[in-house]
Amino acid sequence: MERAYTWCDRKRLEVTAKTLIMGILNVTPDSFSDGGRWNTAEKAQSHTREMTDAGADIIDVGAESTRPGGQPLTAEEEIERMKIFLPVVLGESRVPVSVDTYHWKTADYALHAGAHMMNDIWGLQYDHEEIGKILGLNQKHNIIVIGAGNLGQALANYVKFEKLGFVITALFDVNPALEGVTVRGIKIHMLDELEDYCKDHVVDIAALTMPKEKADAIANRLVNLGIQAIWNFAHVDLDLIDKDVVVENVHLSDSLMQLSYNIVKNKQNK
Repeated sequence: MERAYTWCDRKRLEVTAKTLIMGILNVTPDSFSDGGRWNTAEKAQSHTREMTDAGADIIDVGAESTRPGGQPLTAEEEIERMKIFLPVVLGESRVPVSVDTYHWKTADYALHAGAHMMNDIWGLQYDHEEIGKILGLNQKHNIIVIGAGNLGQALANYVKFEKLGFVITALFDVNPALEGVTVRGIKIHMLDELEDYCKDHVVDIAALTMPKEKADAIANRLVNLGIQAIWNFAHVDLDLIDKDVVVENVHLSDSLMQLSYNIVKNKQNK
């Protein structure tokens, strides 16, 4: 299953079997590979054009060198450097632009300035709490799960979601044998109770863990109930009546294929 992301400026990124290429634009004086080569606005603009013409799918802008022994920047210093280059790159690039930073202030500036994504070498651990605010992790998100089979119940049993602010409040299924059963204290409702439940409760996200043949119908039923975010485990691209609803597709088979590849690679390296 393919994934596609489209931003408000109509830049688009398609994730398919094709390998995506990220063009690295270091606007630093001291990066280990190309420090100082692109650290004027004109040079950065020219190199952005060169990389997109050569087929780059993403342009990644870095304003701080993370080479061993490199001089760290404060967020304020990094932002001042970004202000010189990011508008030029965004104006020139025909593809999405990511910003390489681990400072939440820089990420906040860049995303508000029009950057499409952030690339954090710390994996959101350096400024965890503040980055969490940008990602909305400081807020509670109520989730319902449609499909209370093995996968749905496994999601309900995963307590770490709640530490990130994601709280599963109900599960729904069509199997009468599951009616009223609780999973870690979370009740399983019949699917025909969905409308009444959504009228009486705040639901931010719906997780779909049912067979793919039913996913479209259920997803649009959820959209009609005002749910604006869908976590899709059904192995199908959803055809939604409201294209503004946010959908995140989960590809379990892709993860297994990646795992299989890594197993083979490890064997070859021994």
